[in-house]
Amino acid sequence: MASTTTALLSHDVLQRVCQYQDGICEDMRPFLALAVLSSDDDELTDYWDFTENLNGPHQAMADAMTAILSPWLETYDLNRLILLFDCLGGVREPIVVWAAYVARVDVLIFVHDQYDLRGLSKNLLVAGVAHLNVLTYLHSIGYDRKTGEAAREAAIRGHTSSLSFLLAEFQVPHEWLSDNTIEGISFGGYRSVVEMLLPRIVPNPDWLRHVTSYAASYDHLNLANWLFRQMVELDISMDVDGEAFECTLSVASNRGNLEGLQWLLAIINQPTRLVELETHCLVVAIRFEQRLVVEWLVPRVSPSTLVQAYLANDANGTMLHYFIDPEYDVPADEIVEVVHRWSLEKMLRVFETFSKLKQRGTFRTEVLKRCLHQMVWFGRRLELVECFVDWMDFVDVQDVVLTQKALHRGLQRGGVAMLDFFETQNIHLTPAEMDDELFVILRQVSDKSILPGWLNIQDNKDQDMSDMDKIAQWFVMRRDGPVATLRHMLVRLAQGKKTLLQFKTLYAEWLTVVKDEAERKSVVKKCLQHSTEIQQYFESRLASDPSLFVLMATTLRLGTVQRIHAAIARTTTADKLLCLESDALVEAAEAGHCGIVEFLLNKMSGKDKGGIHRAREAALASSCTTAMLELFRQYET
Repeated sequence: MASTTTALLSHDVLQRVCQYQDGICEDMRPFLALAVLSSDDDELTDYWDFTENLNGPHQAMADAMTAILSPWLETYDLNRLILLFDCLGGVREPIVVWAAYVARVDVLIFVHDQYDLRGLSKNLLVAGVAHLNVLTYLHSIGYDRKTGEAAREAAIRGHTSSLSFLLAEFQVPHEWLSDNTIEGISFGGYRSVVEMLLPRIVPNPDWLRHVTSYAASYDHLNLANWLFRQMVELDISMDVDGEAFECTLSVASNRGNLEGLQWLLAIINQPTRLVELETHCLVVAIRFEQRLVVEWLVPRVSPSTLVQAYLANDANGTMLHYFIDPEYDVPADEIVEVVHRWSLEKMLRVFETFSKLKQRGTFRTEVLKRCLHQMVWFGRRLELVECFVDWMDFVDVQDVVLTQKALHRGLQRGGVAMLDFFETQNIHLTPAEMDDELFVILRQVSDKSILPGWLNIQDNKDQDMSDMDKIAQWFVMRRDGPVATLRHMLVRLAQGKKTLLQFKTLYAEWLTVVKDEAERKSVVKKCLQHSTEIQQYFESRLASDPSLFVLMATTLRLGTVQRIHAAIARTTTADKLLCLESDALVEAAEAGHCGIVEFLLNKMSGKDKGGIHRAREAALASSCTTAMLELFRQYET
């Protein structure tokens, strides 16, 4: 019986059973949430946290595990871990990482005896780097995973004895000490670590420069001073022209470490470079709202630099507002260049700060017009646009928006909201300009064989429409609706190149909705006047719609009309042909096409006197030539 029980409770069998059942021991239910906390991720140890408490990469997981596992272990002995591991395989790695992190060597020893830690996790050295006894035990069992990451963590977090042990007893990759590690060591500010690593740092002068300047940037001035003395003794100067030094100034400025910033600026002995870097620091401090740093730097920069920083970098205008001279001759270009980045609060503050902008006059008007142009041209910041328009004369708004075509360029980005706003200001695009915009949007449709939703007569709703389609629909409603817009777009398409497919799509829709015969004739005539491709399309429709011949006879060349006539004559009855010829004759006479009139009169051979008479009357009404009247006399007699 004992052997049977042992077989059923073996690790493999129990784990297999747990895979096919939902139940679990009641005391193990809290661990279900921890089964997904695997730290077996290379990215977890490839960073260091820029916070004052120097959180390790496994801190969050360890905290979660402590809340559940510590009281559980107090209730049950270590032997129950075996059952937990067999039931919930996903908790194995988090538990051993936790054990290393909190120095529960007893747990590590117990688990290793059962499962071999080397196969459970890659992160035990990294997790246990704060505890020399953990590292010693892991070394004793031959564990050697992620030694480089562990060395980096030990250096950054100031675990000098652990770092010394790792470097002495493990095979640590040479590249563990990198630029990132150097900055992390500086952030921690642990002199004992720096002293131990100094022989490795000194052969690389850039590393010595970096660790020194970064130590200062994090306000570790005692360490920075000691390192700077090492540099002096080694005759190594600080590279204040390099990007790395500028980065340390950025760190000090954005963190508000004023003493460190002062230390760094004090070692710059190049006046021009000092001016550049002080300006850089001011900009960074403004963006991160480090008021103490800003107030210290303000007296050190020129008035022009101060104004430039105020306009371009002070997001809400609150950091530098009280340091700006209201009488400063602020350049219009600098305002216009950055106005799109301002909040409404910032814009109002700027125009209230400078005397030149407060007083009505040429300069204020110029700046307002250029700012409005910038906003509308790029379709930005409607709240600023509304304010500028409110401050400006109507004629100036018209000049910017319409004459300078700011709205034409910005409407696709500004959208319906901007169009609506200017409509309320009684500022409108002309019908031709609306058609221009509609045509651009129409030609951007990817599938030219499908009618755009904004032209669909039956379903012209704005649901699920793109912003571009909503703009098009806005124009359609102001061009008398979809039917009229179809007419305008057909004429535009007939004038373009490679537009046939889309022309056919729109024409088929338009034929189903156009009710006015005179309108139909007018549109077809206009469409026939430009593109050979469109003319050929209408020729292809003659068989199903011979009446098109009447319209084509007034718009095409004589040779083309003769060819089309011959084709129709072969497929049309004599009476029908004569009727078409009579109607075409009237149209040609009215349009003054003498050659086509002569051709048709000749084909009709005096038949349909009434039609000839109507054509002659049409010719007289349109001030025809003497030659055309002579033709009619010949065929009327």
